Amino acid sequence: RQSIDYERGYQFLDMLPNDDKHILISHVDNTYTYAYKLNVYTGKKQVLEKSPEKHAVLLADHTGHVKLATSYNEDGSKFKIHIKANPESEWELFKEYDEKNIKMQAYNFSPDNSKLIYFDQSAPKPGIYSLDLSSKESSFIHAVEGDAQIRSNIYDFNYESPEIIGFTRMPGYLETEFFDPSHPVAKIYRSLFNSFQG
Repeated sequence: RQSIDYERGYQFLDMLPNDDKHILISHVDNTYTYAYKLNVYTGKKQVLEKSPEKHAVLLADHTGHVKLATSYNEDGSKFKIHIKANPESEWELFKEYDEKNIKMQAYNFSPDNSKLIYFDQSAPKPGIYSLDLSSKESSFIHAVEGDAQIRSNIYDFNYESPEIIGFTRMPGYLETEFFDPSHPVAKIYRSLFNSFQG
């Protein structure tokens, strides 16, 4: 659901399935990150949010609400997660990590928007985790072994509130992993892989 144009600093946030004229994007200027509602027919942008910290990454939930911001402080010693409870509320510091070498990347929310799905490469057990936005507790989902970076996430077929069910990575060749191999969508992918080998 997310893609980034690193050269221009644009990031796609949400397709807004119930709005056929607009999508959500974000843009990093020299300091802060702004979320915009972009009219895909006219190109006009409307500012919706400004990040609470410099050079933050914004994330929208499945309702199109820009709900989460992740950022590092200037020396990289702290990783911060800010949450906006609703579009009218202020940003609040949700969780702060003091580990200097932490490597976390927020991916998306669970289908009901109650949990954040993220990749923690610096954890004792590197892999995909789920962070409960009420209890602030993390749960392990799937191990990511080796140093090959995750290239993209695989979602189920629910267009309005998609769930991450796996990912692709390239340790020299393209490799696909599913959190639950028995998931119906994982079975469809496997069937396709078997039909179109290579």
